[in-house]
Amino acid sequence: MEGYSISGQIISPLAGKALYIAGDSIAYGASCAGGYGKCIADKYGMTVTNEAVNGATLAPNITDNVYGGIRTCISTVVTSSTALAKADYILLEGGVNDAWNNAPVGTLTDGFAAAYDETTMTGALEKMLEYLAKNHSDKRVAYVFPHGGLFGSSESWYKTYKPAILAALKKWGVPYVDIAESTPPMGGHGISGLSGKYTGDGTHPNKAGYERFYMEPIAALLKRL
Repeated sequence: MEGYSISGQIISPLAGKALYIAGDSIAYGASCAGGYGKCIADKYGMTVTNEAVNGATLAPNITDNVYGGIRTCISTVVTSSTALAKADYILLEGGVNDAWNNAPVGTLTDGFAAAYDETTMTGALEKMLEYLAKNHSDKRVAYVFPHGGLFGSSESWYKTYKPAILAALKKWGVPYVDIAESTPPMGGHGISGLSGKYTGDGTHPNKAGYERFYMEPIAALLKRL
């Protein structure tokens, strides 16, 4: 049950808890420093460590199709992080840049003893989820899918990449929140009026976008964990 302190801050089960975030530019907050993690932490009295990276992918060694170079691998960030030890909640996000850069999707392994093909998105994701299950089983882990309108309706995100991520989350028992399910499409392929109001560039939410569409669905999921 929530209430309010004398200063007006919400007294919540999340208050005083430590939140860790890893993901791509939407988690990082490319158009609003700190992203949705900072919005949630500020409202609910949490501390936050945000190790998300602009342009990051789930699969490793993915060449940036626009700027060149190799994109940061989210799995590598998570498995090498020293901040996880102090976290109560872990929020993961990723996959959009894999789709934009045609990363190899891979296949879900059978059981929990098979070797993962970590050169693929699914294999790297499974390896990361296994790492968290083995080494941070006391943490509450969840996944965030971003708002809609980032892709055309026929693009591979909907047909291939997102279903592969969903299958891995189901296998490993990781709950998720899908912002696209509760938000009108505000990306560049969505409603232009929303894109101009709630994003900084047609892709990345601004502060109003995070507060209007991201903060409460994610906070509600965290409270249920």
